[in-house]
Order: sequence, then structure tokens, then C-alpha cells
Amino acid sequence: MPRFERVGNFEVNRDRAIGNGGFGVVYYARDVSHSPPAECAAKMMVLGSLCQRESVEHEVACMRLVGGHPTIIKFLHYQEAPHARGEAWVFLELATGGDLFDRLTDAGSLTEGSTRPYAVGLLSALNHCHCKGLVHRDVKLDNVLLSAEDPFGVKLIDFGLAVQVPLKDDGSFLPDHRIYDGVGTKSYKAPEIFAPRSGYEAPPVDSWALGITLFSLLAGFFPFDQANGADWRYTQFTQGVRGDASACDVLFATYKRACTFSAPCKQLLDGLLCADPKARLSVRAAAEHEWCKAPPVAFHSQQSADADGVEIVYRSCHDERDRLDEALTEALELPDEAVRVTRQVARLNDDS
Repeated sequence: MPRFERVGNFEVNRDRAIGNGGFGVVYYARDVSHSPPAECAAKMMVLGSLCQRESVEHEVACMRLVGGHPTIIKFLHYQEAPHARGEAWVFLELATGGDLFDRLTDAGSLTEGSTRPYAVGLLSALNHCHCKGLVHRDVKLDNVLLSAEDPFGVKLIDFGLAVQVPLKDDGSFLPDHRIYDGVGTKSYKAPEIFAPRSGYEAPPVDSWALGITLFSLLAGFFPFDQANGADWRYTQFTQGVRGDASACDVLFATYKRACTFSAPCKQLLDGLLCADPKARLSVRAAAEHEWCKAPPVAFHSQQSADADGVEIVYRSCHDERDRLDEALTEALELPDEAVRVTRQVARLNDDS
């Protein structure tokens, strides 16, 4: 028999975990105030210290601030566990289709037509957040959930690193409001976050992370391990994009391949993956880009047309970086073959 724990109007199935991370565990739950009971997700958060409590309360406040948007996970309820166990429960709508990381892993890469609905939904969520003065700061494949009922439906999750930025009377961000903490997931962090002592403006970091997310879906590989001088790919990238060179072309050239993205797609990604945050495309401008306005196409994955193509699959995490370099070195030694490097980045820990 399943072991259910009653938390207010909710029953949590402690024998059915559906996700986990540094925050704790997500369990299957149901809201028994409905008839029949409504399925939902129960996120267990640890309240072991004042800092952890403030972090949980901050995330809940952020979800309440941006709640009600169709492509942001719906917040249902927050309640601390009884009997002073040092736990709190955050109840959320249940998304049943995995996440974008799973989608990329299954497909290898996606066509522009298949990626576009995800991009539009994610841009809508981020634009809504920015209009509320909230910058997410942890946009990544893992934080975009999918729906089994709607193959193109997305839900932005995990607002634990979000930050509030003052808005002007016209609704735009107050310029030169600087942030000094270097949080985020390493492979998605904007270049300016790696130098937090000088501070950075928060809104452009969502644009960069969105660019990494969309590029990875379309190309089938992550462009960088980290966007700073410690990664030779990023150093080569910054040298290559000087002048009028396309960021997409430079990134593909790293693996001795030609970029086959359409011109509008390249233009969008080039704008998002601009190393200079002042020149980087804003979320609002990206949402209005012509590539996002094209009509949708049938849902399918992009398969390599090269019979002799080589697929190198590996996981990049903190204790496997040497395997990354070995795989890329092997790929670069095959200039005459179509090489697809699918970097299965396994839930990188936040670098705080």
C-alpha cells in the first residue's frame, strides 16, 4: 500500500518520488479538497537554518508574484510540516511530460519548427516575469517542464535564484541596477556572472541562458562548459565573433561543421548569445523577433541525414570534465564526417 502523508488538504505519496535536486525531493500528491482528488506535485523543502527558510520563502513569494501565467508552473499552496520537523511543502501543478533536457536527450536535436513552440512559450513566461520586475537567473533545459497532453506546452519552474529588479514608470528595468552574486548553472551562466565583483545587470542573463537553451535544442550540443577564459571554446568563440561573424557559425566551426540554421534563426541566436550584455537582445525584443512569428509545423525530431555521421554521447559533470575534452578532441579529428556531439549535461549543481 502507498504511504500517504496528510498535509492540510493534500495527500503526499512518500513512496512515489517524481524528481529530486539540491532543494529536496518532489513527490506525487493529490488535493483531496476536490472531488475527485486533483493530481499535483509536492516539493519538499528543508528548513534547517534561517538561510534555508529565507530561501524557501523567497521562492514562494516569486511564484506568487508571477502566478497565473499559462507557461509558468502553477503555485497551489505552501505549508510547513507539523511537529517541527524542519520541512516545508510547496504544492504545484503536475506536469507529466518530462522536461526539455529529456526531450533533447531522446531526439538528439530538434528542427526549427519543433523548437519554435518551446521558444515562444518560454519567451512568454520570461517576458511575463520581466514585466513583474523578476529575473529568473536559472533558465535551462531542466527547468522547462513539458505536458503529456500538449506536446508543445511548456512550464517554467524553479524560482529559487530569481531576483527582483526595480522598474521604471514605463515598466522597463531601472538601468545600472547591479547584482553581485554569481549564482546560476555553470553551462548556462552569462559571461558577466563570472566576474560578480564588478557587478552585473540581471535582465540580460536570462537572454543569454535562453540562447544557450535554444541553441542546444537546435544543434544537439552545448556550446560551452562555461562562458569564461577557463573554457577554450569560449575563448575561441570571443575571438571568432569579432566583427560581423555569426555566433552560430563560429560555434559550429569549432566542431568543423557548417551551421544549417535559417537566417532568421541565426539572427535571433546571435542576438541572444552576444557576450556584451549591453548589446545582447532583450527578452522582450526576442519575443517580437520574426523567427518566433513563423507558423508552427508538425511535431518531429531532426535526424541526421549523414549515413556516416558520428554521434559522441557523454555526460559532463564535475567529475567527468576530462571525458568531455577527450570526446571533443576525437570529434575534431574527424573533419570529413558529420559529427554530432550531444552533451548530456546531468543536472549541474548551482555555483553560488
